[in-house]
Amino acid sequence: MTYHFRITFSLMMPFCFSWATVVEGGEVTIQLQRRVQLSADAVTLADIAEIRGATLEDQTRLENLDLATKDLSQPELTISREQVRVRLALESIPSPPARILGGPCTVLWKRPWELTSENVAKEITRQLADAWSMSTEDIRVDLQRPQVISTGFSTTEPGDYRLELFAPSQPIWGQKTLTVALYDGPAFLWKRGVPCRIAFRERVAVALQTLPPGTVLTASHVALEPKWLETADFVSAPEVVVGLATRKTIRAGEPVDPRNVTTPKQSSPEIVVRPRDAVRVIARKGRLLVTIPQAEALQGGAVGQLIRVRNTQSNRVITGRIAGPGEVVIDLP
Repeated sequence: MTYHFRITFSLMMPFCFSWATVVEGGEVTIQLQRRVQLSADAVTLADIAEIRGATLEDQTRLENLDLATKDLSQPELTISREQVRVRLALESIPSPPARILGGPCTVLWKRPWELTSENVAKEITRQLADAWSMSTEDIRVDLQRPQVISTGFSTTEPGDYRLELFAPSQPIWGQKTLTVALYDGPAFLWKRGVPCRIAFRERVAVALQTLPPGTVLTASHVALEPKWLETADFVSAPEVVVGLATRKTIRAGEPVDPRNVTTPKQSSPEIVVRPRDAVRVIARKGRLLVTIPQAEALQGGAVGQLIRVRNTQSNRVITGRIAGPGEVVIDLP
């Protein structure tokens, strides 16, 4: 059973400990410390007290006894001796009951948030992840001009700093300027644009080998791998690009950019007749065939294409269909 206790504030309380007191007679003693720095959100008895005289089994249970959940957004949490006594009674450890020594309460405090470029980047990352319903592990923020956060302001000044990000409603990537505001407790300090480079991690199709221009992609060319990206131009399913051809070289391990693939070009038909070639013209009408042995192609083309040819005997220009190398057929009505 976990108890959540009311948070109290005592910012000026001096930092000190009540040293353990040795009690003779073999009884279990729990020496509460007066003030403890804590960064975790769960508070156990081992965090705030020194335990003596317990059996190995009871020692483990006592050390892991949960006392409260700390709200890390608040600077301090107070746990009283009576709260510890109640938790021990509810768990019935140890037996017989231990003597609780020390002051009337233990104050847990967190180290003040420091205005450093690393902390600012982490806080921006956290707030972007919240705004975009993403994991902080899948977003990376690099401050491009860290000096922006300290211009006209000393980062060594003590204070209860809090950074508020005006997060875009939709994910943005690459080089961007984000607006942030800084507070010292409830007091507003400044609001500034902070240049950042934002990347995100996504499983995308990448090249398994270097692919030169014109490569028609197959399933053996691409696979899904996690990559850090700064653009939304990526392929999330390899089958989408299978059958397409590369426009330019894609190196091994690089993501496949959908703008860099296209429908493969159809192979051009073979040209069998070129302009000024000597060709034979066959005129057909039913079963009747008339051959013009000497003609000149005025156009080039492949089998099946229509071209103009000139009868070198009459200089008449006629149109026929290429039947093969050096041969043109005219179908008469």
